[in-house]
Amino acid sequence: MNEVKLSLSAKRQIGTYLREKYNTTSQIKVTNDGAVTIHVDQMPNSSQAGWIFAGWDTELLNESAN
Repeated sequence: MNEVKLSLSAKRQIGTYLREKYNTTSQIKVTNDGAVTIHVDQMPNSSQAGWIFAGWDTELLNESAN
């Protein structure tokens, strides 16, 4: 379980990073345990829209800083 609580600016940084990565303006959710999901127009191996796991908040924060 992730014990790091991210600031609002860190969550916004992750949101900006994921929206650029997935080329979307979709919603992003960060759960209390640090899991980050994003709503995409087409899920992998499917033709349907839905929520996918994007990664863990601290890992995505590190990726977005690079």
